[in-house]
Amino acid sequence: MRPHHLSITAFGAFAEPQEIDFDRLAEEGLFLIHGRTGAGKTTLLDAIVFALFGVTSNQAPDKFVSHHVDIGTQPTVELEFSIGTNRYRVTRSPGYQARARKQGTFTSKSSTAALIKIDQGKEVPVASGVREVSHEIGELIGLSADQFTQVMLLPQGRFEQVLKSKSDDRQTLLERLFDTSLYAAAQQWLFDSASEARVKANETTVELDRLVADAADRCSTLTEAAPTLQLVSRQENEDPSKWMDLMVDLVASEAKSANAATKAAEAASKQASEVLSKAEALAQLWHRRNQTRKRLEELEGQAPEIDRLRGDLEKVDAALALKPLVSGAAGADHALATATTDLGSHMDALRKATSLVAAVDPTFPASAPTFEGITRLDDDLVDVIRQRSKNARDRVNTLKSMATNLATVQARCSELQSAVERDKKLANQNRETVEKLEAAIAAIAAEIETHRSNLGDPESIRGTRDATAERLKAAKQAKDLASMAEVKREEHQNLVDDHQNARDTAQELRSRYLDGIAAELAASLIDGESCPVCGSNEHPMAATPADDAVTRAEAEAADKKAQAADKQRSAAAGELSALEVSLAAATASAGAGSTVESLTAELADLDLALSAATKAAEAVKTLSATHEEQTQQLSEARERLVSAQSALAGANAELATVQAQATELEQDVAKLSADGLGPDDLDGTESCLDQLDVAFQNAQSSTAKFDQAKKAADSERQSLKTAIASSRFRDIEEVTVVLDSYTAGGEDRDDWLRRITSHDDELRSSKKWLNSDEATALPEDEPMVTDAKDAAEAASTMLTTAIKYSTMIDLGLEDLTETRDTHRDLMDHSGEITARAAMLSRVADRVGGKTKPRISLQRWVLRSYLEEICEFANSRLTKMTSGRYCLEVRTTESKGNAQAGLDLNVFDAHTGQSRDVATLSGGETFQASLSLALGVADTVSAHHGGIRLEALFVDEGFGSLDQDSLQLAMDELDALREGGRMVGLISHVPALRERIGFGVEVTATPHGSTARIGEVAPI
Repeated sequence: MRPHHLSITAFGAFAEPQEIDFDRLAEEGLFLIHGRTGAGKTTLLDAIVFALFGVTSNQAPDKFVSHHVDIGTQPTVELEFSIGTNRYRVTRSPGYQARARKQGTFTSKSSTAALIKIDQGKEVPVASGVREVSHEIGELIGLSADQFTQVMLLPQGRFEQVLKSKSDDRQTLLERLFDTSLYAAAQQWLFDSASEARVKANETTVELDRLVADAADRCSTLTEAAPTLQLVSRQENEDPSKWMDLMVDLVASEAKSANAATKAAEAASKQASEVLSKAEALAQLWHRRNQTRKRLEELEGQAPEIDRLRGDLEKVDAALALKPLVSGAAGADHALATATTDLGSHMDALRKATSLVAAVDPTFPASAPTFEGITRLDDDLVDVIRQRSKNARDRVNTLKSMATNLATVQARCSELQSAVERDKKLANQNRETVEKLEAAIAAIAAEIETHRSNLGDPESIRGTRDATAERLKAAKQAKDLASMAEVKREEHQNLVDDHQNARDTAQELRSRYLDGIAAELAASLIDGESCPVCGSNEHPMAATPADDAVTRAEAEAADKKAQAADKQRSAAAGELSALEVSLAAATASAGAGSTVESLTAELADLDLALSAATKAAEAVKTLSATHEEQTQQLSEARERLVSAQSALAGANAELATVQAQATELEQDVAKLSADGLGPDDLDGTESCLDQLDVAFQNAQSSTAKFDQAKKAADSERQSLKTAIASSRFRDIEEVTVVLDSYTAGGEDRDDWLRRITSHDDELRSSKKWLNSDEATALPEDEPMVTDAKDAAEAASTMLTTAIKYSTMIDLGLEDLTETRDTHRDLMDHSGEITARAAMLSRVADRVGGKTKPRISLQRWVLRSYLEEICEFANSRLTKMTSGRYCLEVRTTESKGNAQAGLDLNVFDAHTGQSRDVATLSGGETFQASLSLALGVADTVSAHHGGIRLEALFVDEGFGSLDQDSLQLAMDELDALREGGRMVGLISHVPALRERIGFGVEVTATPHGSTARIGEVAPI
C-alpha cells in the first residue's frame, strides 16, 4: 500500500486547503516532516488514518473540525493511494455543525465517506457511506486501524509501547495486532467443558442416591396398600442394585396373583350380567303386550267417527275437482260486465270530441259522423274518422310551421338592428381612443429626450465610488494596524530578552547537572553487584557529589521554562510579522498620500453624483416603459377600429336579407288564413284534435276488449255445464254449497286423510303383533328381575375391587422396575463420567495457565509472535548498538500466580548477561523501541498475506540519541527505503534537518497552519 496524494480542508490545525504530494516526497525516499511544536505535524498522519479508517490515533471524532474556521465550514480529507497495480481515492468528512435556514440556529451534519477506483483515468464508484467504505478499505489493505498504526504509521506517544509495557499490557497490544481469538475460544471451550463435566459427575452421584430413595418410597407405599405384600427395607451397607432386584421379584409375584384374581372376577360378573339381561328383556315384552291391548280397545271405539270422516272426504274431493271451472266461469262473467261498461263510456267520449273539433275548425266536414245510436265501432267508421282527423291536423301543422318561421325571422331582424347601432357606437369610441393615444405617445417621447440630455453614467460613477470606499476602508485599517504593530514590537522585544535569560540559566544548570551525574550513579552502586554502565563488580574510584550540584528535575524544569519562553517569543514574532504584512498591504490598497479625511470627502461627493444619476435613469426607465405600453395600446386600438367597421358592414347586409324573408312569410300566412282558421286558433284546434285521437283510440281498444270478454264468458259456461253433467252433483248450486261449507269449517282434507290412514295402519299392526308367537307365548303374570339385578351388582363390585388392586400392583411394579433399570444404566456410566471430568479439569488448568509453567494457550501463541518480532528487531538492534544488545523473550516463570511468557529481557554482549529492558539508558531505549516497532511492522505484514507496505511514517523526536547513535538509527532507516519504500520522519531535532534535505514544513499562523513541500534548511 502506498499513499500518493493527500488533500485536507478545515481539519485539525489546518483551516485552508492543503495538498501533500507523496509521489514528490517518494523521489527522495527519506523525507522529514518538521515544524514547531503544536504546528500540526502529527495532524498530517492523523489525516491519513482518518481517510482510511474514519478514526485517528489520539483524537475523538468531535475534535477533527478545525477551530480556525467559521461554523458551517465542511471539513474534508481526501487520500489517493494504490494497492499493487490498483489505484483508489477515498474522501471523508467528519460530522460538523452547519448553519440552519433560521437565523442564529445550527444543525448537525453527519459523517460522509466515498471510495472510488481510478481505472485508466476513469473513476468507478466502489462504496459510499461510513461503514461501507471502512469495510471495503479493511478488505483491500487487510489491516485494522490498530494494526495500521503499528505497521505503517508509528504515532507519537506509542513508539516505546511494545518495549516498556507490562506483561499484561503487552498481551493486550499483541491481541490487537494478531488474531488469537481461535485459541482464546479453545481455552474457554475447555474451561466450559471441564465445568460441565464436573457438574455432570456431581449430578450423576445425586441422581443415583435419588433413585435408591425413590425405590424405597415406592416399596413403603406398596406395603401400606397391600398388607399381604412383605417387602423389606435396604440395610446401610447392602448393595442397592441387588436390593432393588429382590424388591422387583417380590412385587412381580404379587402382581401375577392379583391378575389371576381379576380374571376370575371378570368371568363371574359376565355370567351375572347375562342372566340380568334376559330377565329384563322378558319384562319389557310383557309390558308391551298390556299396552298394545289397551290401545286396540281405543282404536275400535274410534271406528264410527273415522267412517263418517271418510264419506265427507270423498264428497269434498269431488267438489274441489270442479272448483277451478266454477271460479273460471264467475271470473269471465265479471270481465264481460266490466268491458261492456268501458265501451259505453269511451263511445260517449268519442261523440263529444267530434263535436269540439267541428266547433273550432270551420273546414272540418259537416258530414262527419255524429255516432248517435252506435254502440261499437266497425271498420268503415274507423276509416272515416282517421281520414278526417289527418286532414285537419296536416292543415294545422302547416300553418303552425309558417307562424314559427315568421316569428324567428322577425326576432332576427330586431337583433340585427340592435347590432348595427352597437357597432356604430363601438367604431366611434375606438376612433376617439386612437386619437388620444397618438397625442399621449408624442408627449412621452419628448419628455424622454429631455431626461436623456441631462443623464450621466450611473455604472461608471458607482465603480469610482466603490473603489474609493475600498481605499477608505484600507486607510482606516492601516491606521489601526500601525498602532497595533508599535505595541507588538515592544512586546516582542521583551519576550526576546526573557527567552535569552531563560536559555542562559538552563544551559548553566544542565552543565552543572552533567558534572554531577557520575556522583549520582556512584551513590547507587553496591559492592559485589555489577555496574549498569561498565558491568564491573568492583568500584575503586566512585565519584563524590559537588557542593553546587544540580538535580535532574531542576535541570529539566529550567529546560521547560526556556522552551516555554522560546514558544512565547516565536508566537510573538509570528504575530508581529503578520501585522507588518497586513499593514503594508492596507497602505498599498489605500494609495500613496491618501488620508482618511480626504477619502471621506471624496466619497461623499461621489454619493451625491451617484444619487442624481440614479434618479434620472429610473425616470427614463419608467417613461420608456410607459411609452412602450401606450404604443402597444395604440396598435390594439387601431385593430379594434378596423374590426368594428367590418362588423358594422356585415350587420347591415344581413339585416336587408332577413327583412325580405319576413315580408314573404307574412304574405303566405295571410293566404292560408283566408278561409277563417288563423294563427290565433292553432292552439285550440290542435288541442281538440289531440282529444279526438285519444277518444278514438280508447273506443277502438274498448271494442276489441268487449268482443274478447264475451267470447271467453260463453266458453267458460259451456265447460262448467259439461263437467257437472258427468259428476255426482245435480247442478252448480249443489257444488257451491259443498265448497262453501268446507271453506267455512276451516278444516284441511289432508289432515282428514292422515287421521284415516293413521287409524287404519295402527289398528292393523296392533292386531298382527298380538296374534304373533312372541306375544302369545308370554305368561299372564308379570316376571320379576330383582334377584338377578342384586346378583349382577354384587359381581360388579367384586370385579372393581380386584381391578383396582391389580392396577395398583402393576403400576407399582412398572415404576419400581423403571427405577431399578435407570439406576443400573447410570451405574454403568458413572465411572466413565467421573474420569472424563477429572481429565478435562487437568487439561483446562494447563491450557489456561493455572498450572506450571503458567502459560495459557493464547499467551503461548502470542509468545511465538513476540519471539518472531524479536528476531526481526534484533537484525536492526545489533547493528545500531554495534553488536552489544539483542532482545529476547524471558523463559523463566513469573513470581506468584502471574502469567508468564511475554516478559522481555535484553542480552548485553559486554557482560554476557541478560537483564530487564527497563535498565537501558534513554538512547538505548530509543534504539530498542525503534527496532522493536519495526519488527512489529515486519511481523504483522508477514502474517497478513505478505502485504507489501511501501511507506512508513515515524512520529518521534529522536532527541534522546547522541550523534553516534543517531547516525546508526538513520543508517537503519535509510536501509528501509531499499526496494522503493518511502520513509517519513516527524521531528524537530536539528541534526535530522542537517541529514535530510527534503520534506514538508508545517508552519503555524493565527489563522491556521500551512504545509509546504520543499528543501529543508539546516538550523
